Amino acid sequence: MKPPDNRLLIAITGGIASGKSTVACWLENRGYQVINTDLIGHGLLQDPKVITLITENFGDQICSSGRIDRRKLAEIVFQDELKLKLLNDILHSRILLEMQDRINESEYGIIFCEIPLLYENNLQGCFDLVVNIHVSREMQIERITEKFKISRESAAKRINTQLNPAEKYLKADVNIQNNGTLSELFEQLERFEENLENISPREKKGFPI
Repeated sequence: MKPPDNRLLIAITGGIASGKSTVACWLENRGYQVINTDLIGHGLLQDPKVITLITENFGDQICSSGRIDRRKLAEIVFQDELKLKLLNDILHSRILLEMQDRINESEYGIIFCEIPLLYENNLQGCFDLVVNIHVSREMQIERITEKFKISRESAAKRINTQLNPAEKYLKADVNIQNNGTLSELFEQLERFEENLENISPREKKGFPI
């Protein structure tokens, strides 16, 4: 399905714990629409059809009181590459459909889509611009261990399921550094916003739905 050509579609990507959600929140506070694919995925985990598929593939223990236990699911998939791929196969097309629907219904001229696995799913060509939030590996590990209360080894495994940050840095149209303070991050975003009017739409591929 082809995104509207008369709108700017901008992808926000970056490694786990790079600060994508902080950037998305800043953009929303500035009045932009941001479509968060992680939140779409979380919503899908409450869909009865998706719950059935996941329990069939990952076992009933993944479910608690009729709901998917996201922490248990994460523990399983980040330890097994094949199971992570299986989960992505279940959710990926459904997330794209929901994202396409929101774009179609939107009246905004600029739409940001927060997509952690943009390059991993070869979606970069669906957007006019790709903005990568870059952070050092050590900073990633510190943030992941603090947020999820897991070991450094487990944090490293989660990071390693994604494309190397150095590759994302080279592929992106714009890189925002997030190794410093929030003020430093916001200063970069303000400079980025000042140049938004200079971005021209480019021919985009349709979402692979």
